[in-house]
Amino acid sequence: MDASVDTATLFEVVEHLDDELLRKALSEAHRVLAPGGQLVMTTPNSEALDDGTLQCPDCGAQFHSMQHVRSWTAKSLAGALRAAGFLSIRVRGLRFVENGPPIERLLRRAYYVARRQHPRLMAIAAKG
Repeated sequence: MDASVDTATLFEVVEHLDDELLRKALSEAHRVLAPGGQLVMTTPNSEALDDGTLQCPDCGAQFHSMQHVRSWTAKSLAGALRAAGFLSIRVRGLRFVENGPPIERLLRRAYYVARRQHPRLMAIAAKG
């Protein structure tokens, strides 16, 4: 139903969408949000897509291990939201609770500290 919800979420979704599906997803979120409603989304921050590339041993096709098709920065995410008609866009770094063995968590944190960035982005954008 048009303009019927106050909040829509896309958690860890937009990195999986090609241009057409991204346009449709953001357009649909904009359509269902009431005026002043907010879209809240998260995505990996500046992901090095080549680092997650795998090759199928049978056919040789290459793909990302998590099926990610794009990498986002704060600037590119804000731009996509702006292009979809959203206003009052805020994008910030975010660190989820990490799991895994303690040494793995420590190394992961050290990696992001060295890069001076958070592993995830969170965007909050309002419908005008």
